[in-house]
Amino acid sequence: MQFVDLNLARRVELAEAHIGESLVVSMQQRMPESRAASEHIAGGIATFTGVDSPISQVIGAGLDGDVTETELDRLEEFFKMRGAPAILELSTFAAPSFVEMLKRRRYTIVEFSHVLLRKCERSEEFSAPPHEIAIREVRARAHAEEAKLYTDTVARGFAEFLAPTQDLLDVVEGFCYDPHGQCFLSSVNGRPAGGGAAALLGGIGTLGGASVLPEFRGRGVQSALIAARMKWLANQDCEWFATVTHPGSASHRNMERFGFRLAYARTKVIRTWA
Repeated sequence: MQFVDLNLARRVELAEAHIGESLVVSMQQRMPESRAASEHIAGGIATFTGVDSPISQVIGAGLDGDVTETELDRLEEFFKMRGAPAILELSTFAAPSFVEMLKRRRYTIVEFSHVLLRKCERSEEFSAPPHEIAIREVRARAHAEEAKLYTDTVARGFAEFLAPTQDLLDVVEGFCYDPHGQCFLSSVNGRPAGGGAAALLGGIGTLGGASVLPEFRGRGVQSALIAARMKWLANQDCEWFATVTHPGSASHRNMERFGFRLAYARTKVIRTWA
């Protein structure tokens, strides 16, 4: 795999950050009563779609070099005024001075994750799934019930790891309306089995938000979802495939089977308010 330097890492991080920002805009349009908001701060993008939302966080901060105390104050106020803790997905490429600043403010570690990359080969062919597995694109704008089915299926697939709060459901459904992406729903013998999203921005094609219902695991559904999303991205103007996984997880193993390799790590840190 090509050497991963700061410039490539910044492209990947900001692609995901901008996709989160587009979800905020989509939510503001579909749900004007929501408190969804975003702001460019400290070289990254802060997004908020609810206290329990998985995308209420900052991505990309510290990748443009040193961050001032004033910028960090602004970042923290963005969340504090909305009753949420400040959560940052911190890349290993973040400026060391910024990391030291976070230590002084008593940020604590929540979890680690791996960013995996793979070069997109336009001529690549992807094998069809087993005959009992079907994959289809979610057409939410034409059929709103498709978005609801997708949301229910993916949320139930995550249930053992993430409680299906309304904030989570809103985010999952929001991916169906992302102008930069496409959601995919899988079924086994006609029964909904799982789903996943893909999005493309600045040549970076992201694969995320995928889950499979417990009763359908181990049957190739996850692999079929990966292949379908990669094929869709390869037919766009995609240069790199990117995804984020927990180290050593089943998702990590599945992505490596498709040629993804570790590019760099992230550390999620948090500061709560008394």
